[in-house]
Amino acid sequence: SLPFKEQLLDHIKETKKLEAERRLALLQNAQNLENKPEKPIAKAQDHSFTKQFSHVLSKADVILEVLDVRDPLGSRCLNAENQILAAGKKLILILNKIDLVPGDVCRKWLAYFRKWYTVMPFKANTQEKSANFVNI
Repeated sequence: SLPFKEQLLDHIKETKKLEAERRLALLQNAQNLENKPEKPIAKAQDHSFTKQFSHVLSKADVILEVLDVRDPLGSRCLNAENQILAAGKKLILILNKIDLVPGDVCRKWLAYFRKWYTVMPFKANTQEKSANFVNI
């Protein structure tokens, strides 16, 4: 038996509850947006990107969003996240460059994002050892 099984199960239940509430709010928001008239798209590039993003979103089951751990809130795209979750797709966050921040900072960001998403740390550095990567 796992020593923290009850805590783990409680955490999973709470995470699922939070995710369900967020998805419901996103679906309601998406329905409200559908009722509003669309704004004309200013640039052809914006339209092209939106079309490609919609195509990828319709074909994918899981979407990976790569965040820079040095500024994960600044590297997020909340609009894309909302569209992904409103479409009922699974979103996985990748915290990149974890070797560039102290391990404590990385652990805190992982704990923060794991309240809502599946999060994976990633180190692209190919050197043998990094002091910041130990025990994350």
